[in-house]
Amino acid sequence: MESIPKISIIVPIYKVEKYLRRCLDSIAAQTFIDWECILIDDGSPDDSGKICDEYAEKDGRFRVIHQNNQGVSAARNAGIDCASGEWIGFVDSDDWIEKETYEVAYNSAVQEGVNVICYGMNFYKNGKFSNPPFKDKGDIFYKFQHYRVYMHSLCNKLIRKELIGNKRLNVKMKAYEDLLFIFDVFTEKQVKIIFIKRQLYFYFQANENSSCHILNSQIQLDALRQVYLAIKAIYEAKNINNKFGKTKDVEIEENILSYSEIIGILSELEDGYVIQYTEMLNGFGEIRVKKDGGNVIIEYEEIAFTYDDETFEKNGERRDLLLQIFLPKGSN
Repeated sequence: MESIPKISIIVPIYKVEKYLRRCLDSIAAQTFIDWECILIDDGSPDDSGKICDEYAEKDGRFRVIHQNNQGVSAARNAGIDCASGEWIGFVDSDDWIEKETYEVAYNSAVQEGVNVICYGMNFYKNGKFSNPPFKDKGDIFYKFQHYRVYMHSLCNKLIRKELIGNKRLNVKMKAYEDLLFIFDVFTEKQVKIIFIKRQLYFYFQANENSSCHILNSQIQLDALRQVYLAIKAIYEAKNINNKFGKTKDVEIEENILSYSEIIGILSELEDGYVIQYTEMLNGFGEIRVKKDGGNVIIEYEEIAFTYDDETFEKNGERRDLLLQIFLPKGSN
């Protein structure tokens, strides 16, 4: 009788033959050995599927699912559906992990008695590594707002399978589906999370076939609107204010999270798109924008948030764009 592995590692795969071996080698080299790795070949037209079969033949801990192309969310869902481990981790097929990633994550989870571990990430682009700062402070809502790079990715987390339950990624969304999935899981009442600063995951930002490179800004904006509406529905369905004992301020700041993401994307758009989406932006709640000296004040219902140059990236370009969209020329 086969024993149940402690960890199921889910890897969605599509057109990554150039990078796949590096990813799978990093998993095979884990110092924590009680794992299974579910490789979902999502109808990849290159030799990715053959590489998957090769690794499964050499190491029985690798399992392969070959399916018609359905997208990354469907691939991840297929992995979740057949995962037998007590814990679930995700690795994108063009990325790689430290050899001690799952040993550190699993041992930390057991020692601390938690059901989610979130660890640091190294970002690799143009031959250089970077890791944005992260401080383990504030509640989960604060972290979603201030450390989006770490919070919005599935790949730097180890999650207890029972916490995921019947939750699955939204296959209709073309972007930010992992953000919505994570938010839904992390706002469960029984969630217990610890954060590890050590960079255990390597995120590769130079793969021309990855979804983040293929998606254009218009698709991202459409997806963000879906995220906003879905997060709002989660708040209502879970009655989060009562469950978590948070004030109205927290709920409103979380709603502005999606809005802030939109401003970031708009800073990369051509002027025509800015005009096209002005009406949609104004539909994100009753948000109003005012200028106060060098600051921008965003008002939502009865709460006001003040943002200075340091809050908006690119030396205030996002702040200036906010004013351009929402304030007529000559307004104060």
